[in-house]
Amino acid sequence: MADIHLSTGESFEHIHSAPSVTELVEGAVELQLPGSRVLLATGQPTHIPAGTRHALKNVGSKLAIVRCGTCAPPDGSSSYG
Repeated sequence: MADIHLSTGESFEHIHSAPSVTELVEGAVELQLPGSRVLLATGQPTHIPAGTRHALKNVGSKLAIVRCGTCAPPDGSSSYG
């Protein structure tokens, strides 16, 4: 797990080779996915499929903290099964 700190208006675009889970810890953050934008709810985990380009954008007036974790298989490959 890693915490991402975003200043007001700051955006962080990235992609993971494994599924990931994002959770808003503090602030107001918009999750930008291909074809959609979602405001994250504090404490509610959001699943992001492997290979999905996405961005986190602070749409609030104070520092935002988002906790992210990649759900990589134990063997280090990019898929389960």
